[in-house]
Amino acid sequence: MVNIPITERYYLRSDAHQFIIAIRTDIDNTAKENWTELQAKGKPPHETVYTPHKYPGSIDHALRIIVQLLLRESDAESWEELRGDVARIERKMDAIHDALTPSNMNSRVTTK
Repeated sequence: MVNIPITERYYLRSDAHQFIIAIRTDIDNTAKENWTELQAKGKPPHETVYTPHKYPGSIDHALRIIVQLLLRESDAESWEELRGDVARIERKMDAIHDALTPSNMNSRVTTK
């Protein structure tokens, strides 16, 4: 099954039936009020959870969704900065697409 980090936060995963965009969350169990009880039950101090976010039908669709998610998280304060973010994100998604797609397929992931 696929389990590929796209960014530190977003992962492309799969099961036997579908692709999954998952959001990684690191949980500090020691900060919970009932940490002593959790510890007694064998809960680790820190754990990572991958929460399913979207179920795209293809890798191309998954990468297009991730482009949109990353753009929504942009800290751009001008059109120039946003254009720079778009170009950077699309380059990364194209590199991932190229690594995951057979060489005879030539479609590209873009926001256009």
